[in-house]
Amino acid sequence: MPRQRLMIGTFGDISTRKTPTGRYEARTRYRNWDGHVRLVQATGVTAKAAESALKAKRADRAARCDKLSSNRRCSPTIARNRPGWCCGWH
Repeated sequence: MPRQRLMIGTFGDISTRKTPTGRYEARTRYRNWDGHVRLVQATGVTAKAAESALKAKRADRAARCDKLSSNRRCSPTIARNRPGWCCGWH
């Protein structure tokens, strides 16, 4: 059974792994307002620290997108032709 598609403005499950340098990396996927899925990641000394840093990034991103989306009307055409204008995160 295929996994369910992320809704716009939502994040997927968080995964963590130990990097060759000994730090931990937490990753998740995010479906941006332009419809594209992007990988979001953060690192930390422990797996829990990396996950916390990623959750802080998610919260910051959600707050920033809410603020921008209340000020701008983004049609799919605008989002497709002007990436980054509708709360883009590149």
